Amino acid sequence: RQLRELTQIVTGIRLFNKECGKGGEGIDNLPSILNEAIPSATMNIENELNTRLFISRYTALIERQTAENLEEPAPDLLRQAVINCRQHEAFLKVLLNDVVVATDQVNTLERDLRSVLIQLQNTIQSKTAVPTNQVYPKFISLAKIWTGFQDEMVLLSVISNIQANLEPFTKSHKEVLPDSVLQPLLTGLILRTDEERITETSGLAERVEHAPQFKN
Repeated sequence: RQLRELTQIVTGIRLFNKECGKGGEGIDNLPSILNEAIPSATMNIENELNTRLFISRYTALIERQTAENLEEPAPDLLRQAVINCRQHEAFLKVLLNDVVVATDQVNTLERDLRSVLIQLQNTIQSKTAVPTNQVYPKFISLAKIWTGFQDEMVLLSVISNIQANLEPFTKSHKEVLPDSVLQPLLTGLILRTDEERITETSGLAERVEHAPQFKN
């Protein structure tokens, strides 16, 4: 425990010196890096969520096949493509939520960092000597906050790796059902989002609920 606290104190001193422009060489500006990386990660995931368009396409084709008793493209192939897209979308939503949580955590860490640095500056100012019991706990707090930034860096790296590993699954249905095959089949079809389908279903349920009741 004593060794850990000593390490934290040294880390806190280096961070404070870096803030004052008197040292801290080799310490990356993690808050700045995270503030650039998080929006980039968010944008990448949101761009990947274009799978919703494919879901709308495949679902519309399945509905046409059911209504017109068509067999092309293979119904099982379309169903598997929808499942693939749904699973991919679900994973991406989890990752996007993790990025949102990371954003809040980084904002909290930045507020805590500024607060502790201000406290230290007010405590030390231009004094040549300050009681250790006044500054050491604050240096330890600085080190813990910095560890929090490091944890968020690791989390973002993991999220990026997971997203990259999911990419091959998105390519499979695009290769099996390319636009050249889909576009002619989509002619005249209305593509609806999940939200639009839910709204339509809710409206239908409401009309049924309020329909006149006839007694025998």
